[in-house]
Amino acid sequence: MAKPICCDPKKAPRKAFMRVYLQVPIKNTEIQDPKTRSRQATTYTSPELTADQMVTRKDFSNAPKFPGYKVSTQDKLGLVPNGFVTWLAWEMVPGLRLNNKLGNDPYWTLSAVEREHVRLVFMEGLPQALEKGYGPYTPSLSRLVWHSQTDTLYVFYMLCFMSNRTNIFRSLQLLIMTKVFDVTYRRSSEMH
Repeated sequence: MAKPICCDPKKAPRKAFMRVYLQVPIKNTEIQDPKTRSRQATTYTSPELTADQMVTRKDFSNAPKFPGYKVSTQDKLGLVPNGFVTWLAWEMVPGLRLNNKLGNDPYWTLSAVEREHVRLVFMEGLPQALEKGYGPYTPSLSRLVWHSQTDTLYVFYMLCFMSNRTNIFRSLQLLIMTKVFDVTYRRSSEMH
């Protein structure tokens, strides 16, 4: 998935990523006439948009800001006439994304002391979100950006309402398993 970079012409130095959600036709209906494709039209609210609105209302300081979004429908020449289209922009934040989804996690390149510091900062921030009824949507290092110069751990994508405790436990499991793996990793490294 591509994430184009955009900027506000009035505030040019402030850069943001942009994501576009566009309804596409059901497989094998792509070449049907627009009227037929328009029957597939539906609405969709992206999880990021829901998170943006919540983050803005609750004023989470460790989540990136969403400088803008637009929710609309496709015109009559669209892939799915009257189907959904949503544009989202979220600020680029400084720091190191702790997992790049390619298998070589930058988190593990940090020193043991810094990894422990990241965990402690995460453990400080998690209760604040949980008190407001929110937690990580999908707990993963790929959702975290560590800015060591300011000791800021940005949480990307979705602090969602915790109607049940499943995601809280997943977050804590991730933290505990990371700690256990870190200790095991250090011990095996020391043996060589």
